[in-house]
Amino acid sequence: MTKHVIRAFVVGLLASGFSFATLAGTADTRGASAVADAWIGHEAADLLMQWPVDRGFQQTEMENGATAYEYHFGTEAYHAKGSTSTLGAGPTPGGVMQTISYYDYWVPAQTHCVVVFFANRDGIIDDYKFNGERCKPYMSSWGKPKKS
Repeated sequence: MTKHVIRAFVVGLLASGFSFATLAGTADTRGASAVADAWIGHEAADLLMQWPVDRGFQQTEMENGATAYEYHFGTEAYHAKGSTSTLGAGPTPGGVMQTISYYDYWVPAQTHCVVVFFANRDGIIDDYKFNGERCKPYMSSWGKPKKS
């Protein structure tokens, strides 16, 4: 009897954990959508003045006269190099021994979110798409259109 109660508790706990993860992902999507929705009907020029264009940005003219403004948010690649040391007991009583370890490796770039705004021929944003696990922090930080 006790095994069944514990098993049911563990199964219930796992199931609730999965639903919490789903809710967290939904909350991120809703927050990002709220920011993107706010740009619909605004001029693309305002977006370009407010959001970053110095890196992770690409502008593409489309065949139908529309323009796509694509943002890639994440971490850049970098080279990690350094050392760590540990102290321990030495080979003789009361002695101290230090071990130094060196590391040197390349950390690849990671994309957390891709956002694409589409502006019509008149330069007015009329659609968007985004994909990524962590869009809300990036999109919220650059924000909704500023009121003029």
